[in-house]
Amino acid sequence: MSTAEERQAQKKAKEAEVAAQNAAMRAKLKSTPSRSDMSLGVELETARKLVAEQSRRDKEKHEEMLRQQNRELMEKVKTTPIRSDTALTPEMEEARRKAAQERDRQKSATQEDLLRHARQLQDMMASATVRSETALTPETEAKRRAIAEQSRRDKEKHEEMLRQQNRELTEKVKTTPIRSDVALTPDVERARKAIAEQSRRDKEKHEEMLRQQNRELRDKCTATPIRSDVALTPEVEAMRRAAAENLRKEQAAKEAAMLTHRLELERIAKETPMRTEVKLADETEARRKRLGLA
Repeated sequence: MSTAEERQAQKKAKEAEVAAQNAAMRAKLKSTPSRSDMSLGVELETARKLVAEQSRRDKEKHEEMLRQQNRELMEKVKTTPIRSDTALTPEMEEARRKAAQERDRQKSATQEDLLRHARQLQDMMASATVRSETALTPETEAKRRAIAEQSRRDKEKHEEMLRQQNRELTEKVKTTPIRSDVALTPDVERARKAIAEQSRRDKEKHEEMLRQQNRELRDKCTATPIRSDVALTPEVEAMRRAAAENLRKEQAAKEAAMLTHRLELERIAKETPMRTEVKLADETEARRKRLGLA
C-alpha cells in the first residue's frame, strides 16, 4: 500500500471514529432525563466535560495532522530538485512534476479536512445542548456565549496561521537552492545559510507560540468554570480538578517530547550533508570546457 493510500485510509478511519463518538454522545444526551436540584448540576457538568473532551481530542488530532504535513513538506525541501540554469534530466523533471502535483493534491485535501472539521464541530455544538426546566441566568448565558465566540476566533486565527506557514514552506520548496557538485558562489552560500537560520528561528518562535497558547487555554479552562445556578458537589469538583491536573501533565510531557524530537532533527540536519548528483546537459558541459571550467 502506497503512502497516499495509507494516509487516505487513516483519514477515513479517523472520520468514522469521530462520527461514532458524536453519535454516542448525542444518544446519551437524548436518553438522559431532565432533573432538578443537585442531580441537574451533575448532568450539566458531565455533558460539558464530554463536549470539552471531544473538542480537545479533535483539536489534538487536527494539529497532529498539520504537523505531519509540515514534516512532509520539510522533507520535500531536502529531496526535491529545483529548476536552475543547469538543465535537468528527463527523469528528474518527471519526478519534480509529480512532486508538484502531489503537493497541490495534499493542499486541496487539507483545505477540505479543515472545512469538514469545522462543520463537525458546529454539528456537535448544535446537538450537544442539554435542556432542562431550570434555565441559566442571563449573565451565565452571556458568559458562555462570549467564551465560545472567543474560542472560535482563536481557532480561526490558529488555522489561518498554519495555512500561511504551509504556503511559505511550499514557496521555499520552489526557491531554496540545493547544494550539488557544482560549487556555489559565496553570495549564494551566504544567502542559503541565512534562509536556513531564519527558518530555524521561525520554527522556534512558532513552537513557543503554540506552547504559550496551550498554557493560556489551560489557564482559561482552570479559571473559567461554566456553572449554572445549581452548585457542583464536592466530589464532582474534585474530579474536575484532577482531570485538569492530568491534562496539564500530559501536555507538559508532550511538549518535552516535541522539544527532544526537534533537537534530534537539528542534530541530524547538521551532521547530514545536503548533496545530490547533477548531470549536466551536453551543451552546458561543452560550454564549461570552452570556458576552461571543466
